[in-house]
This record gives sequence, C-alpha cells and structure tokens, in this order.
Amino acid sequence: MRSKYLSNPIYKKFDEIYLEFQRIYGDKDKRVQLFGKFIFIDYRNFIKNKSELFWHLSSIETTEKYDVNPCTNEVGLGVCKYIDFCENNIILDDDLIKELKRIPCIYRSSRILWVDEIIRLANEKSEFIKIWEVTDRRSNKQKIKIRFQNETVDYIIILSKLRKDAYKLITAFPIVYKRSKQRYNKQFNEKMAKKKPDGS
Repeated sequence: MRSKYLSNPIYKKFDEIYLEFQRIYGDKDKRVQLFGKFIFIDYRNFIKNKSELFWHLSSIETTEKYDVNPCTNEVGLGVCKYIDFCENNIILDDDLIKELKRIPCIYRSSRILWVDEIIRLANEKSEFIKIWEVTDRRSNKQKIKIRFQNETVDYIIILSKLRKDAYKLITAFPIVYKRSKQRYNKQFNEKMAKKKPDGS
C-alpha cells in the first residue's frame, strides 16, 4: 500500500512508533486541524504505557479473519511477531491487548503518520479525498469519514463531531477487505445522491 502523496511506512518497534505518534499528535497547539477546526485526541486512558487511541490506530480486533494477509508483500512482515494471528488466527495471551480485545498490528502502526498527512490533503481539497458525514446508530452522534484513495492506498479516518468548532479522532486504518471497500463506496454514493436536487 503506497502513494506518492504519503510518507513511506515506518517499520519500527511499537515504542519507537509511539514516539512518532507523540511528536505529531501530542502537542495540541501544533496538531493538524480539519478546515480550521480543532481535532481532539483523548489522552486520558493508557494501556501498556501508551494511549488507547494509539492502540486503536496500531491494532486489529481479535475477530478479524483475513482471507488475504495484507502484509504479504510488505517489508514489515519480517519484523512482525503477530503473523500467526493473521495467517492462522492463533492468539497468544502475551500478544493480546486485553482491555480492547485487539492484537498489535505492524501493518497499521507503520502508517500512523498518514492520519496527519491525509487531513492536510483534505484541507487542500485533494482530488483523492472523499469526505462524508454519517449518523452513528448507537450514539446518534455525527461522524466524519475521510477516505484517501490513490495508487495502491485505500485509507480511512473517522472523526466524531464534538461541537461546532472541534472534532474528536476516533480511529483510522487501511481498508483491506473488498466488502469494506464496497460498504464505504455505498455510504459515500448514497450521501452524494442526497445532496443532488433529484435525490433530496
């Protein structure tokens, strides 16, 4: 998964990637904004000495069952010790982020800087960005979805509306499954159709 508009994935240990996460997202005064609106990052909850959000960006649910391992052609495959989970659905107790029922994922964590870069592309109105709003069925809150598609990259960022002048970063991840791509395509197309005079 590569695009000339995004930085190369960073294949490092989670402790090192967390330092990058803090460097880019830790200082609220320097953090990227979306269309001039503040993006809140929740630093209240920590798991294994790292923020809970970091783990959401750097892990996958234990219910995930890949039919195709996304790391197959990745350099990061050589440094990932969780490969047995993706290939054989084997979960070792030491690997599990128990509080979240998730497994650390080098593939996702190596792309953690893309959140900042894709939001900047959204601000520049890049042709490779799609943005739409949805109402969360459980919370009834408005969520903003920012999807970047270029070359082999398909990546989505999900924010929630905090107030008129702020968003909260919920999660972000590469879209791997064909069915997920189809679901997000459908969401976006339906939203766009409602904006047209004949669809309102």
